[in-house]
Amino acid sequence: MKKTFFTAGNLARLGVFIALLVVMNITRIGFIPLGPISVTTLHVPVLVGAVLFGLPFGAILGLVFGLLSLFNALQGTAGPLSFLIVNPLVSVVPRVAFGAIAGFLADRMREKHSIASYAVPAFVGSMMNTILFLGTLALFFSEEYAMAMEISQTAVLGAVAGVAAANGLPEALVATLLTTGVAKAYESASHRMVNR
Repeated sequence: MKKTFFTAGNLARLGVFIALLVVMNITRIGFIPLGPISVTTLHVPVLVGAVLFGLPFGAILGLVFGLLSLFNALQGTAGPLSFLIVNPLVSVVPRVAFGAIAGFLADRMREKHSIASYAVPAFVGSMMNTILFLGTLALFFSEEYAMAMEISQTAVLGAVAGVAAANGLPEALVATLLTTGVAKAYESASHRMVNR
């Protein structure tokens, strides 16, 4: 991370995004319970921050997202998998990783067409959020996951893949549309301010 990252402007932007994440979590807009799983929208501000401002923003906002997930699990409000999500390997690490991945891709695509430089990192980042979170559960906690879902341990991989397809893909498409729209609006507003 460059020494110049922690400028007043960057800290102010981070503060706004972190406040948004906290408000979305408190109001439950960020995690909408749907049976044994939650439809996640809390990753959208992480993706917006990542595509607009790069890897450090993505990683830091992903960390905040993960800590909020951990907090929810400790409160028992993360659904029947709360007892697994209290493990930072499940709740925090995948969230930091997907934010960093989205920011990394955005940094590499910065000179490309702006729509692609927003949409591709947003889609990939959102899918990585789902894949890393569910993959961690399937790889390291398959027995506990099977017990919580009342399925056999041999059926865990299929169940996780089903959730990833049924839940993760629609989430990624919606997140891509929202992230791209917000990022384009921010880009247009920034250009207007600069050209005044």
